Amino acid sequence: MSQAAFIFYIVLSGLAVGSFLNVVIDRLPRGQSIVGVASHCEACQRPVAFYDLVPLLSYLWLRGRCRYCQARIPARLPVVEAATGALFGWTAYQHGASLTTVVALLGMGFLLVIFFTDLEYRLILNKVVLPGAVLLLALFPFGPIGREQSLWASYLSGVEGVALGFGVMLLIYVASRGGMGEGDVKLGALIGAVSGFPGVLATLWYAFVVGGIAALALIGAGKRSRKDMMPYGLFMAGAAIAILLGGENIYSWYVDLLTRA
Repeated sequence: MSQAAFIFYIVLSGLAVGSFLNVVIDRLPRGQSIVGVASHCEACQRPVAFYDLVPLLSYLWLRGRCRYCQARIPARLPVVEAATGALFGWTAYQHGASLTTVVALLGMGFLLVIFFTDLEYRLILNKVVLPGAVLLLALFPFGPIGREQSLWASYLSGVEGVALGFGVMLLIYVASRGGMGEGDVKLGALIGAVSGFPGVLATLWYAFVVGGIAALALIGAGKRSRKDMMPYGLFMAGAAIAILLGGENIYSWYVDLLTRA
């Protein structure tokens, strides 16, 4: 299979995975099962036909509305599908048909769910973050960052990243007296499993800088007060996705920036 054909296949797979991630994002925060229940319209409860489940195309064909009751389909659905397809395609372009690609795609799946559940529901679910942290730590030596080191050194970096990510977020949680959620603390461990040590420090730093700028902008625009809790989990997840996208290049830039600071 040529590289172009492989990337095309991965993009299509990413669109399909994005459709599944939407199911996870919709159902897990509500305590619903992600299997065994057919997709249905939330407004009229009618099952969605298989031909209305084609990623992106069905949304465009239906003009963003239910075929039966004309209720609006959340715009998040095509956004997640398109984002997943694009991220998968870029990863395939970078790493080709390799275990590194598989690890990066798994990481992106977990992080995208965390990003959108925190954005939409202000929740970071144990059912997502804990299995993600364990799985990504186990696979760290084969991912975009860990593959640059020997097996033992890579596992050590991953374990240190998990411990430090969890520890830093726990300290912030205690110091802020609830200003940051418990889910963010657990997410710190997953971030460490993605970026290892010392990359976890730079990843968290980047997330807080971008999150702080966003918070100031929202406060300045009158959209949020200083007492409102900011969903920092989505910024943490976004920074980790950047690590997976850029691999060793962004990792090196992060670490160099952190060293100079």
